[in-house]
Amino acid sequence: MKEFDAQLLRLIQDSVPLVPEPWERIADCLGCTAAAVLQRIDHLRAEGIIREISGIFDVVALGYSQTLIALPLPPEKLDSAGQIVALHPGVSHCYSRRDEQYNLWFTLAVSPESTLSLEETARQLATQAGSDGCLLLPSL
Repeated sequence: MKEFDAQLLRLIQDSVPLVPEPWERIADCLGCTAAAVLQRIDHLRAEGIIREISGIFDVVALGYSQTLIALPLPPEKLDSAGQIVALHPGVSHCYSRRDEQYNLWFTLAVSPESTLSLEETARQLATQAGSDGCLLLPSL
């Protein structure tokens, strides 16, 4: 990876400035133009290195319930289950792990206005994903 790309990724991973021209501010840090920053971001996105640039909110401060969940799945169901889980609007991270029992992990946040509890939402997602169980781990 080019050093410029590595520096750009570090900057946007840390935080995109909340200013009218964020790409200008990032460009200033990198010693280039905003056009160069946007061109590299487009390129890195096309290569699949950047999936998205988005805000991450403190869901607990907003009144949401949150947990880390692990599901046991047969390896052949892992990709399709991950796609199902990742579609839920309360899931911010979803990834597989090399574990003999629990191999699909994701974070789940549930709105205080939801008619389903965090636990019930997790159970429904596990069922939709084809898992016969789920492990809820507290978020600290």
